[in-house]
Amino acid sequence: MDLPNFDAMSQDELRTFWGKWHITTKKRASAFTGDRKDARQIMEKLACYAINKSCAISLRLEGKIEQALTYEQACELQYEQLPEDVQWRE
Repeated sequence: MDLPNFDAMSQDELRTFWGKWHITTKKRASAFTGDRKDARQIMEKLACYAINKSCAISLRLEGKIEQALTYEQACELQYEQLPEDVQWRE
């Protein structure tokens, strides 16, 4: 699995990832995560992380820090729900 570092991605990259993965099949998700029972759910969580991170970046650029923090908190919750081998932070 070639997992990107979502925290280092641009808004466009994050939105592209979301667009590709927010609706997927188990077969397609397994091609990314490997053959695992929860492949589809993992990809959906990663897609949610990506779109929330993109929104947070946009809000910070607009100076709407409190709203950005809400999206960043959602990212943290999604990240914590990922299996350890799918997390990109050390």
